[in-house]
Amino acid sequence: MLGDGISMGMGDFLSSSAENDFAHRERARELWECENDIEAERREMVELYSLKKGISEAEAKTIVDIISKDRDTFVDIMMVEELGIMTPDPADSPWKNGLVTFVAFCILGTIPLLPYVVHVSVLGPQDRAVAEQPAFGVAIALTAVCMFALGATTSRFTAQHWVKAGLFTMANGGLAALASYGIAALVNYIFGVKV
Repeated sequence: MLGDGISMGMGDFLSSSAENDFAHRERARELWECENDIEAERREMVELYSLKKGISEAEAKTIVDIISKDRDTFVDIMMVEELGIMTPDPADSPWKNGLVTFVAFCILGTIPLLPYVVHVSVLGPQDRAVAEQPAFGVAIALTAVCMFALGATTSRFTAQHWVKAGLFTMANGGLAALASYGIAALVNYIFGVKV
C-alpha cells in the first residue's frame, strides 16, 4: 500500500508539474508574441471570434479592443481561447497535490484491511482461516460505503447529484476490484497458483 501510495503521489506530482511547466511555457510564448507583434495577435483573436465563435467581425474587433488593453488579461484570454489552457494558479502546488494523493491513498487503502487487522488483534492469527470469509465480506462492505461517501463528497465540487456521484464512484471501484479479483482467479485456475 505504501509503495502504491508513493507511486500515486509521485505520479500526481509529476503530472501536475509537467502540466504547469507546459502552461507557463505557452504563456511565455504568447506574451513574447504580444510584445513583439501585438497587431498579429489581435488579428488572430478577431479571426477566432468571428470565424469560430460566430461573432460579427465588427463586434469581434470591439471585444478584442477591450480585452487587449491589459496585456496580462489578453494573454490569459488567448491561452484559453486559442490553446484551451488555463494559466496555473500561483497557489497551486504540485508537491501539495502529490502529498494529498499519497495521504488519501494510504488512508483509503487501509479500509479494506481493517476487518483483517481487527480479527487478528482480537482472535489471534491461529483462527485466521475461520473468519477469512466474514472478514472478506466486511472488507467489501466497508470499501463500498467509503467509495460511495468519497463520490458523494466530490459532488460538492461538481454539478452532479450526490447520490449519482456516490454510485458512480462506488461502481468504478467495484469494477476495478472485480477485474483484479477476476485476474487473480484466472491465474489461480490456469497455473494452480494461489494468489
